[in-house]
Amino acid sequence: MLEFIHTEASYGEDLHIIKEQFQLPMQSARLLNPGQLLVVFSNIQELIDLNERFLESLQQEIAQALSQGDDDLMTVCIGEIFLEYINMLPAFQTYCLQQAFSMSTLSTLEKEKELLRIFLHASQTNNTALRRMNLHSFLMAPLQRITKYPLLLS
Repeated sequence: MLEFIHTEASYGEDLHIIKEQFQLPMQSARLLNPGQLLVVFSNIQELIDLNERFLESLQQEIAQALSQGDDDLMTVCIGEIFLEYINMLPAFQTYCLQQAFSMSTLSTLEKEKELLRIFLHASQTNNTALRRMNLHSFLMAPLQRITKYPLLLS
């Protein structure tokens, strides 16, 4: 249960990094046009919103169990919580189906736009929050997360 929450929180942090360290700066610097931003970042805001609500529900359930003396969290029904958020799946589906095109578009844009290439290189090497990961790695987070849910639930 605690691993589920920890990894969900970490996943949410990665989503926020995508938005705050890449999408918004690229948008404000006009490194990509709105259509290109949509292709590269897809429905990342929708995934952020879902993650925040899902994580909050998980945390509330754990807090309630702990307040009732359930230190082993045996009363928390993670499957029921997950079923309440089954509406996350279409958002993941949208993101995953567009991922190959998103990555190829980003690679093409990096080759074509020197300022974008410089920005992405500087972001990766100079920003400790990014853990030396590049944008391509961060954009894989939703794909990795959706495949981890069955493992965590089992």
